[in-house]
Amino acid sequence: MSSSNSTPVMWDSKFGKIEIYTGGNYTDWFTGVTLAFNASGAHGIITGDLIRSEPFPSVGATQAQRAQIEAWDKYYQSVIQIVTGSLDNIHKAQVLPLIVSRNIIGAWTLPTSSNPALQQTYRYNVMSEFYKESFGPTINTIRGFFNRLLNWQTQLVGTADPISDSTVIDKAIRTLLSSESWSVAKQLIQIQAWPLNKIIDHLGGFEKSIRFADQNAYMAYDNNRGRNNKRGRGRGRGHGRGGNSRGGNISKDSNRTCFWCEKKGHLQANCYRYKKAKDQEKVNTNFSRDGKEQASVAITNEKQSYYDAYSAASTYANSAASSNII
Repeated sequence: MSSSNSTPVMWDSKFGKIEIYTGGNYTDWFTGVTLAFNASGAHGIITGDLIRSEPFPSVGATQAQRAQIEAWDKYYQSVIQIVTGSLDNIHKAQVLPLIVSRNIIGAWTLPTSSNPALQQTYRYNVMSEFYKESFGPTINTIRGFFNRLLNWQTQLVGTADPISDSTVIDKAIRTLLSSESWSVAKQLIQIQAWPLNKIIDHLGGFEKSIRFADQNAYMAYDNNRGRNNKRGRGRGRGHGRGGNSRGGNISKDSNRTCFWCEKKGHLQANCYRYKKAKDQEKVNTNFSRDGKEQASVAITNEKQSYYDAYSAASTYANSAASSNII
């Protein structure tokens, strides 16, 4: 609280008046900046709820991504103005390196570490939120999940109870899905002594391979289902589609049906669409004998490398055990 023997110095920001932080008035300063964050709509920046979308709007960003990034940048500038404008020169000099490195959460929480009355409660609340974080394909991406963990880690930097990288890794291993695909990734992390940044990169690539396989399998199924039940182009004799088509005299060549596109007049080996899909080497397609069932499996090199590395590590462990090395 502000001393009763001195008049507090106020900063009249565009989001309301804030008492400038001088080291002994944490409660009044905290109340003012919290209200300013809420008034500006930027409170999600310092809590980690608002995360900058990827990719950056240089190449390949959609209109929705660019709009989200522009909104995030606007809120980020508001946070910088509120934090720097509400600190005296001594504390402002302490947070400037964090702001330059774009660690705005660290800059916001730095004054908290100088408030002994709130240290223990603050650390407990941060750790509680850290362990509440969850991951799921319908909730967030693996990088978004790690961003939230790292946000909580940043808030305890320099305190008596910091969150180590090993704690972040252990939390991630315990939180990852228990499916067969993710179990391979989890076991690989436990075998390899990788640093945190490499684990994040590999899990991000592993997640992309899983999403890519699921997407291609769905697209192949969706494009192929029900084709023999649809009406062909036009009406009249010879314009039907599938096994119920009625036509006149049919030559031997025109009666040939492609198992890939299910169009008559050519074989699968001469099908343009089949050759194009073959060249892409992205989808390995198997057809049943009647050409109606299709299974699509997409396995990228990134995902295959996990299986190869895990298999090699397991072979080494078994060999070492049989040789009494371990």
